[in-house]
Amino acid sequence: MKDTALKKIKDAQVSSHEIDEDSVMWIVTVPGMAKDAAKQFMRKAASEAGMCGRNNLMLALEPEAASLCVKRDYGEELPIGSQYIVVDCGGGTVDFACHQIVTGGCRETHHAVGGPWGSDMP
Repeated sequence: MKDTALKKIKDAQVSSHEIDEDSVMWIVTVPGMAKDAAKQFMRKAASEAGMCGRNNLMLALEPEAASLCVKRDYGEELPIGSQYIVVDCGGGTVDFACHQIVTGGCRETHHAVGGPWGSDMP
């Protein structure tokens, strides 16, 4: 998995910057409603896939990651004090993250929540 991922990334390279494979930080997203056991399973799976070791893996909640993209892409359009909800609709889950724009970034106003309401659910 690691070799395939790095090859795909290198094939999509848009600058002359080379990837130092030994210093890559792998960030794996998990559903906002993921329990500790599911997170541990993802850590183990990433390690067994050869992607990473204990010191170069971070887990990020999917709606939190999406919220950071909102801040990056639309932050200038959202005045300080603006609040927004990211709705992350996936195959298995739908997750919600609530944030507010503050000076220098954004802050969580409610814990990320979700449920098994994704498009793959009966």
